[in-house]
Amino acid sequence: MNIHEFIVWYLAIINVIAIAVYGWDKLCTIQHRWRVPEKTRRIICYGPCICCSCY
Repeated sequence: MNIHEFIVWYLAIINVIAIAVYGWDKLCTIQHRWRVPEKTRRIICYGPCICCSCY
């Protein structure tokens, strides 16, 4: 596996995790429960961008 394949797989996995976290947050909002912390959502959102800017 070369670096390009690794980056593609990494971004795909991070995006799936992000969709799941944001979906969970939306469900918690609808049910009036505790939401996912803003800090967690921002790390998931901006984490891949920081990683890809290194290449």
